[in-house]
Amino acid sequence: FARLIEALRGEGVWFFVHVDAKSREAEFRRRVCGGDIQFLDDRVEIHWGGFSQVEATLRLLWVADRAGVVFDRFCRLSGADYPIRSPSQIRAAFAANPETEYIRVDRRLTGEPRTRQHRFVERFHLWDSVWFNPRQSPSRVPGAVWNGLSSLLPKRRWVGVPPYHGSSWWCLTGRCIEHVRRFVSDNPDYLRFHRGVAISEEIFFHSIIKASPFAPRISQDFERDGGAKNRGEVCEHGGHFIDWSHAGSASPKILDESDFPRLIASRCLFARKFSAGASDPLIEMLARHARGG
Repeated sequence: FARLIEALRGEGVWFFVHVDAKSREAEFRRRVCGGDIQFLDDRVEIHWGGFSQVEATLRLLWVADRAGVVFDRFCRLSGADYPIRSPSQIRAAFAANPETEYIRVDRRLTGEPRTRQHRFVERFHLWDSVWFNPRQSPSRVPGAVWNGLSSLLPKRRWVGVPPYHGSSWWCLTGRCIEHVRRFVSDNPDYLRFHRGVAISEEIFFHSIIKASPFAPRISQDFERDGGAKNRGEVCEHGGHFIDWSHAGSASPKILDESDFPRLIASRCLFARKFSAGASDPLIEMLARHARGG
């Protein structure tokens, strides 16, 4: 996290940080400080796949709105991310594409062909409860029981905008984010609906933007572009390089020094997933490359 902040610091760059309420925030505050960083005081207890992911992001957007600064870009990053371009190169990319919304939208979650993501919006999911979370529950029994019940209780669809699924990570323009904020404020029932949606961070923002005037500006829209999965890079996810190619895993590849040539050749701005220890040599290589070394 500290290395991510240091790699991106520069004039006109602000950081709004949410630390999981289950974690000790003091450790993060100790590692980074400065007037360009604002930690969110009203923290959320994060659970994998739960609405808590979206709630934390929205709270950060509200705090940024009250900062008294007009931001050109908002980039959603996690502590497992790292830039693969220098700050000046990232700034130049945004300047060259001032109206591009860097977000990946894969599919619409209505009609055919059906995918597993269709069930994310068709059934009730209680993944912000530890007991019912498939990755965090201390027992499989409650989750299995609830999943059985939810299959018998279809979830009423929110009819305001069609649901779309895509990648969690994005870099959106300030005008697009302002539209998202207004939409959320004007549609509290949209928030209520998503509290029972699985992995809503991959649906919540995408659905709003697809139904907005900003839809033609989406960088990767597989519905608009005929579902061409190979448009651009296979590992490109809305400005992020993420390698999902390894079989049999529910998480992306932990990047290491062997991935350096692919990252440098990529047109992406950021990458994930980095892990302390395994990714340290790669982070040092990227840092040297950004410095021109």
